[in-house]
Amino acid sequence: MNCQGIQEIIDAYRDGELNAAQNLEIERHLEKCPACSRMEGEQRALAEVIAFRVRRFTAPVALHQKVRS
Repeated sequence: MNCQGIQEIIDAYRDGELNAAQNLEIERHLEKCPACSRMEGEQRALAEVIAFRVRRFTAPVALHQKVRS
């Protein structure tokens, strides 16, 4: 896989949405490519900051019921 291919599916990789063969191919590429490895690390760090700092709200029960109906 080349760098462009990695960049197109790196989000799916980080989210655990790829199959084992795709994960292995990406991991091998990241081991050999400093630019893609750096990009993946930066995106992972950004996701962690967002997850830590963003406030989360629980939807009210009434909203859950409306969505389900």
